[in-house]
Amino acid sequence: MTSLCSVLRVLRVLRVLVVIIGYLASYTTAQDAQNTPFTLAAIASAAPQSNSFALVNDTKCDASVVTVVYELYTRNTMVFQTCVSDGKYNIFPFSGTHPTTQQIGAMSRSLACRAIFASILLAGIPECEISNFPMRAAAETLLKIAVDVDKYPEIADTVPSTERFVQMMQWRRDVNLAATAGVPNDSKSKLYAEYSSNLYTITTNGLVRLTADKEVQYRSTVDGSFSQDHIVSLPSMPALHGSDSAKVGSKIFAVVDSYECDNEVVKTVKTVATANRAMFNKCKADSGYQLYPYTGVLPDAKIITELIDSAECMGIITAVVLLNMPPCIIDSLPMRASCETLLYFSTIIGNGASAPTAAQYDELMAWRSDSDLAKAAGAPFDGDSDTYSTFTKNLRAALIASKVTVMNNYTIILGDSEGTSIEMKDGEHPSFVSTNSSMDFFVGKVIPAGEESVSEPAETTTAELVTTRTSDTTVASITSTTLAIVLAIVATNI
Repeated sequence: MTSLCSVLRVLRVLRVLVVIIGYLASYTTAQDAQNTPFTLAAIASAAPQSNSFALVNDTKCDASVVTVVYELYTRNTMVFQTCVSDGKYNIFPFSGTHPTTQQIGAMSRSLACRAIFASILLAGIPECEISNFPMRAAAETLLKIAVDVDKYPEIADTVPSTERFVQMMQWRRDVNLAATAGVPNDSKSKLYAEYSSNLYTITTNGLVRLTADKEVQYRSTVDGSFSQDHIVSLPSMPALHGSDSAKVGSKIFAVVDSYECDNEVVKTVKTVATANRAMFNKCKADSGYQLYPYTGVLPDAKIITELIDSAECMGIITAVVLLNMPPCIIDSLPMRASCETLLYFSTIIGNGASAPTAAQYDELMAWRSDSDLAKAAGAPFDGDSDTYSTFTKNLRAALIASKVTVMNNYTIILGDSEGTSIEMKDGEHPSFVSTNSSMDFFVGKVIPAGEESVSEPAETTTAELVTTRTSDTTVASITSTTLAIVLAIVATNI
């Protein structure tokens, strides 16, 4: 019996020793990693017929890849926006300007950005260019930097300069293209080893996953539950009466005087209201709020939620924007800006954000009204701000998802699951045709049958309008399917 007790004591001591040795080993490994100096690896250049790093021509992403990219964007709009907010940089769609060192560091530390970059790899996006941007190489480079930042938090060189970041990204693009082509791809280099190690670390930590319907999710520990809660934040309301307010003579955001809608616009608004009286009544019953004529009462969070939940209210709101109403004042309300703002909130509320207060709604509507007026006048309209970028993306998302048909007599038809277009036949009826419309690049404009075309969109981001014309009809097709988005993008040679 004594002998058995002695054996058990020895076994317990051995188990303790094993634990201590294991701890010391892991501690030593961690210390070695921390003590290993961080040095910048050389960046090689690919060359034709090279025996170590062969140059392969890059390619544009095909329609199937563009489809996946836009599915990722549409399914994870709030994550993308959180990344933009964290990094102060919009990685998609590419603006043509590469990030600064500060923006690179902020994106590499952002959980939302890391999740988005990881989702690009998890979705199997190949090495190709979209909007003249090597998206996979950019994602891999930022993830590589993210691991460096985690491993060497005190070393500034882990976050590269803009110049070095571009060199790294282009190097990685060439590596991926060479690997796909089965030719030498600089696989013996120090930089290649660093990428391989860091990407393995961050893609196998079990913290990010991509669901079958392309929703990226995150968990803070391997035992936690996946969701978007940790990587999504509600966009803050812009300080529209501070630095982002329109100013007289500003070269960024100029003040343009508001003006009353003329008789033709007022007549058209009344025609829309008369032709859709039942819809206006149903909207008022659903929301407890009168859209037109404006009563002077601003909608609060409850009313805004009910307006968005009502198909009739959203049909009216969408129709005002689709009919290209000019940015004028009617009944003391900037009707166009009001409807655009409600469409903006419909997107972010649909993505999980809280409804705004009446004051927040009024603030954003006032900013949008100033922006619409400035753009219509050809003056600086705050177009480079984060506020404008976020507002534009969400407004476009709402229009893309809309299923509304406006008939030639201004009757608004709410689409069913098959309805994906807005059809307007132009004839003798008055319409909101404005040569200075700030929404031309969203939905085009209703034109007389004698005109030949609709002016090209001024810019392309998450969607593009496809406009065709028959002998007496202008059709503006805004589809709710990603495929049509892709076709429009391909048509503009992104």
